[in-house]
Amino acid sequence: MQSNKILQFSNQISKPVRFAIGLALLTLTSGCFNKISIALPKGPDLVKKPAAPVSPLQPANPFAAKYVLSAQRETFLKARPIESGTLSDAEKCPISEGSLIALNQPPESTFGQHWQVSLQLTLPGCSLVMGYLYIDHWKKIEAAPASPADPCGLPLDLDFDMARKLAQEAQKLQIGRFTGRCYEYTGMAIENIGLMPKGPEAWKAAGVPITSAADFVQVEKSSVSSKFARINLSSWACLPLGAIVVWDRGVCGFNATHGHIEVVVNRSPAYPSETRLCSDGCQTLQTSCSLKSGVTVYMPRK
Repeated sequence: MQSNKILQFSNQISKPVRFAIGLALLTLTSGCFNKISIALPKGPDLVKKPAAPVSPLQPANPFAAKYVLSAQRETFLKARPIESGTLSDAEKCPISEGSLIALNQPPESTFGQHWQVSLQLTLPGCSLVMGYLYIDHWKKIEAAPASPADPCGLPLDLDFDMARKLAQEAQKLQIGRFTGRCYEYTGMAIENIGLMPKGPEAWKAAGVPITSAADFVQVEKSSVSSKFARINLSSWACLPLGAIVVWDRGVCGFNATHGHIEVVVNRSPAYPSETRLCSDGCQTLQTSCSLKSGVTVYMPRK
């Protein structure tokens, strides 16, 4: 009887908020709280070692990236496409003349006199992974061709543009702390970019359970399975931007009843432990956990 009243109430409200309300009601009695919800501190004596595999570096291109820009003068990466003098220090990151930055996609989208960019590698001391560059301060340079042998062996039908949008949406929606609503926030990000229909009833109709984060793997058997590709990674270094990572129940210290789910919002191939994922909160990747221990990774498919 109580569940019928909940459904009647859900039908009276607008569809865009049904998913949030439906999962919020479920998480009153079932959450996906993490046993480890923050990055563990690094000891002072630990020395970072690059993870393998990493694409071979080309002498002329320290990023081994397809899209590279060179700074023609001292400039900034900015959180908003406005004059840098009007931004606070937290909204801009200084970049020295001659610096090279690697991007996840070509900087073609313009906002006035600015490019919108998504960084492939983070800038030292900078929290921005996406932002804006003043076009006149930058020059595109010819990048060395990618290695013909892809060390990660990712499928050719992945939609990296859609994955980038998912990463941006997950970053925008996160509230900065884990509240047991990882599935709700990840679900909203997936809905908002059009990968899933909106509302808990629509998810259930498609064949995707909404109670536990670990059950998102049922998307493979659902009516929307064509929109998602399950990828098998050889290393955490290969985890792509915008990937949906699902931890099974009790895996890697996550909730024993519901598991956990997050989206990769910033990747660090050389140092995977600095890769960042978000749902309702954000945290760095737990690379001590094996990829074969109950972790499933999905990407949008073209």
